[in-house]
Amino acid sequence: MGATGVRQKRVLVFGGSTVFCAEVPDSMTIPSQLQKIILDNKFDIDVLNYGIPGIRIENQFQILETIQDLGPGDTVVFYDGINDLNTVFRLGLESNKSVIPLGFVKEVAAWVESHSLLARGLISGYIDSSGISKNFLSTDAENEVADLWVKNDEAAREYVESKGASFVHILQPNWVTYQGGVEATKDNKRWSDMKTIQNYFEKYSTPVTKIENFTKKLDGLTSTPYIDWAHLDEIGNKKIAEEMFSVLEPLLVAQGK
Repeated sequence: MGATGVRQKRVLVFGGSTVFCAEVPDSMTIPSQLQKIILDNKFDIDVLNYGIPGIRIENQFQILETIQDLGPGDTVVFYDGINDLNTVFRLGLESNKSVIPLGFVKEVAAWVESHSLLARGLISGYIDSSGISKNFLSTDAENEVADLWVKNDEAAREYVESKGASFVHILQPNWVTYQGGVEATKDNKRWSDMKTIQNYFEKYSTPVTKIENFTKKLDGLTSTPYIDWAHLDEIGNKKIAEEMFSVLEPLLVAQGK
């Protein structure tokens, strides 16, 4: 909302359902609130919402490659981590199929793929009690994060910069990173497994990799902004948009208003 489609400079925001933001009015999505902040700060820049429910970083990269006119004056933002975390979690469940029948795992996986509210795909008490093997969590999970997430970050960054555009990658927050959620979920096998995997995403979100870590950006709010374990209300979206602008502003200034 607020984008004209004719401004020469653009911020293209990629992500899953948390960028698409079906849970709030269009004016309250992260891209829409970012657009308002950018215009309020006198930047003549369009913000475009490339959020699609359920997609992961590799899908974002594939869609990015279809944009024919990407170039100088463009800033690409990848805001992700939740769908990628969910993918690694599901791989862990499948690796533990001696405990959880593979057919059941595939049934859950198919359900998750067809829904945007990811929390609904993980409600089985059977999964809660069985969880993921210690071997997967200690070694394989980190390797999967590196292969599925970090390598796509590196490829997308190289591609964007080869076009003369700027690239910003942000690790998004979720319920297991939120200070209120950490305490509430620490004794639950499902959530503790997800937190272990989440830690690997945070490990790779450093100044060295140039991946921004937003996992604690919502902790200062007076009440929880979470609608479910992944999606935010308008207050949470506004806070993320403000933090996103603080990262983008130096790049936008360098481009000129």
